[in-house]
Amino acid sequence: MKYKLGFLAFSILLLTTHALAQQSMPPEERLEKIRLELIDVQGKEEFLRTRVHQLDEDIKPENIARSLAGFGSTKPEELREFRRRQLETERKSVSQQLETVSARRLQLEAEIALAGTQAYHESAQPKTSSVLQAFVARSAHTSRPLLIGLVAGVLAVLGGAIFLIRRYKTSQKQ
Repeated sequence: MKYKLGFLAFSILLLTTHALAQQSMPPEERLEKIRLELIDVQGKEEFLRTRVHQLDEDIKPENIARSLAGFGSTKPEELREFRRRQLETERKSVSQQLETVSARRLQLEAEIALAGTQAYHESAQPKTSSVLQAFVARSAHTSRPLLIGLVAGVLAVLGGAIFLIRRYKTSQKQ
């Protein structure tokens, strides 16, 4: 049970890291990456569709009989039934793979639409001027000492308050 929870936590961390990495890349680059993955998935989907079609043909009784014509057997019915079950099992497996790949294709198409919209919105945003960037960079450098001073001041006030409270409590005990 402990290992399952560890594996689950690791899987979630891995997926989250992958999602964050994809979000951090520029939308145009992400869009291109998704399009390449979609092309790969479409190729797999076409291959699996062809394989399902071929298995549908192979599973027909006349094609099973033709494929076993060269084998001599005392029980040809059992041999044909065995071959039919093999083909049916393979067809189910390939059909499940096809469903998975088709679902992934739909997901990628939705991601392409979203990434395209994000890329458009990012390209439509006004670019910041160099003067504004310099101001933001300068204010970031000047605000750091101010923040450090503020934190030091708060810590000094808290330390003084603790000192006064302890001094008051010890004077009350006497």
